[in-house]
Amino acid sequence: MAAPKAGPFAVALDAPPAAGPEAETRVLVVDDDDALATMLQQYFSKKGYPVQVARDGVAALKLLDEGPFEIVIADLNMPNLDGWGLLKTMRNDFRMAETPVALFSCHDDYRESLRALHSGAQAYYSKSLKLNALEAQVRELVEPRRRFQRLLAQQQSLSLPLSSLGPQWILRA
Repeated sequence: MAAPKAGPFAVALDAPPAAGPEAETRVLVVDDDDALATMLQQYFSKKGYPVQVARDGVAALKLLDEGPFEIVIADLNMPNLDGWGLLKTMRNDFRMAETPVALFSCHDDYRESLRALHSGAQAYYSKSLKLNALEAQVRELVEPRRRFQRLLAQQQSLSLPLSSLGPQWILRA
């Protein structure tokens, strides 16, 4: 095995590869609009993603407590706990802090997208975004972790920014 590159972000993969196939990308869709949540669930399921749906942030937190998701796609405006509250709670909980979150809203507002990114979300989408474009964005958000898992299985070294993976996630992987 080649020696890892020097630097604070180099990760040496000397451990044996993880057993089993590459982990599936579990998606959590959080939206109080039943039609939209069902459409997203069906679309991502057809593309091979295991999807669960929560109707608000409180239900989403219960699902996140039960097990990890690779990405959360949450509406901003929901009853009980909205997308902002869900994001804040996730970022303050060490078990969920590294989970990528994509917020989406019916408002295509540049200021809201900046607020989302500064609040810890990895992406902000307008609900007018086409489904295939949304799937491409989801793949882009989870690709660093998938790449890490592939290289781990092949016992290769790599150098990736920790922020794209998360130190806790690396230790679990």
